Amino acid sequence: MTTWIGPERRVNIAAADAETFNLIMDTRAAVEEHKIEMQQQFREMKEELDHHANRVEKLSESTLAVIEKQNVLIREVKDAFTKAFPEGDVESHRRKHEEWEEQAKADKEFWIKLKQNTINWAVIAALSWAGLILWGAFVQGPK
Repeated sequence: MTTWIGPERRVNIAAADAETFNLIMDTRAAVEEHKIEMQQQFREMKEELDHHANRVEKLSESTLAVIEKQNVLIREVKDAFTKAFPEGDVESHRRKHEEWEEQAKADKEFWIKLKQNTINWAVIAALSWAGLILWGAFVQGPK
């Protein structure tokens, strides 16, 4: 074991202090450099997050707009459904349409038969008239 007494001890302590001071200064510089790098990375990450937040906000707004349009359409369909089925009775609604279709078919058949009968009676009337004229001429004889 070596013991230093006097000026040698002070020189060695001063050299150790200088080395420790340099080490502390190098560490402080490295920490400061690391801090600056981390701040830059943080700013970049924050900008990227802000960018994504804006995109998410725009997507949310457009999604809400689509949902609002769909809600309007759903309400319109519901209103139309409610008007078509006032008491929600789909079966009676269907039966009513079937009745209308049957009535329309019956009306069409009626008008077709009426036209056919009118034409038949008109032909019979015309032939009868012609027959009466011919009979009258036959009864009068030649002139």
